[in-house]
Amino acid sequence: MDRLMCSIKYLGNGMDISVNELTKTIISILGKSKKYPVTYKKARPGDQRHMRASIAKLKTAIGWKPHYNLKKGLQKTIQWAQENK
Repeated sequence: MDRLMCSIKYLGNGMDISVNELTKTIISILGKSKKYPVTYKKARPGDQRHMRASIAKLKTAIGWKPHYNLKKGLQKTIQWAQENK
């Protein structure tokens, strides 16, 4: 278990999300969609188009599963960050 915990870098919900969708979700939660419109540039070598945080290790080891969907998790994280500046 200690070895497992030391190897975990981040958690998620195991679902794919595009960088575009993630960006739009964060901007929407912050209420800044008009102030920070999403603009598109030509992709660069190595750019990441999608992300997925794997929950496989924790699910197998201790039966862990996410308590929140992505939007709710981001809302709670942003709220915590704003309250703890």
